[in-house]
Amino acid sequence: MKASDQIKEWIKLEERRDGPALKPQTDPDGNIEVGWGHRLTAPYTADYTLDQVENFFENDIAIAERSVSKNITMPLSQWQFDALVSFVFNDGEEALTHTIAKKLNSGNIYEAMDTLLKYVHGKHGNVISGLVVRRVQEASIFLKLENQYEYH
Repeated sequence: MKASDQIKEWIKLEERRDGPALKPQTDPDGNIEVGWGHRLTAPYTADYTLDQVENFFENDIAIAERSVSKNITMPLSQWQFDALVSFVFNDGEEALTHTIAKKLNSGNIYEAMDTLLKYVHGKHGNVISGLVVRRVQEASIFLKLENQYEYH
């Protein structure tokens, strides 16, 4: 499966409401990012083009798509796949494989979504309010509670 264009646009808004960062920025956890949440490792340049950050975004989406496809064995609808791609894009494959994938693959959908809702902390243990909102939205999308698949 592939992430829908709709979820890609939603992820971009969730990552950066003011558009892509063309200069490296520091996120709340101290990671250096560019574009729509693409983490950079040294060495990196001072400026990026819109084409470069769009390529970073598409590559990061592809990584998230592969992760979901590899780790989730239960059949997924498009909106379920999209919700998990958003989660992995934001929190990484390890967060998916730790317990969420196990719960989904054994049919415990609601337990899996309860677990997803717990991924709201920064690396120093602090709750990040934006992550609380995002996790509720992702769980709602997964469970198709989000206004007939219209992301907000």
